[in-house]
Amino acid sequence: RRWSHGEAVALGLRAALRLSHELCGLPATDEQAGQELLDGLGLPRRLTGASARDVCALIPRDKKAGPDGVGYVLLRGLGSPLIGVLVPAALELEVVEWLRKR
Repeated sequence: RRWSHGEAVALGLRAALRLSHELCGLPATDEQAGQELLDGLGLPRRLTGASARDVCALIPRDKKAGPDGVGYVLLRGLGSPLIGVLVPAALELEVVEWLRKR
């Protein structure tokens, strides 16, 4: 299935919430609140139609990618962003797999 830009962004927001919890200490309750907000808007919950490895192979082609990788915008808490967080490739893969299994 081909995703619209907006659907892909929504899945990216879900991944960013998960990464924020894993890397930046975003409380699980805040991650859940963010996921529920996206649910309430009727946005996609699950990645289908592509393997996690194929998705991860596209990450370095992102327009925000630099020589060290993509600097993500993640959350320490709601309203408390961290800009330019580098995410290990293994964790990117783990989170994309999580999106596929939701």
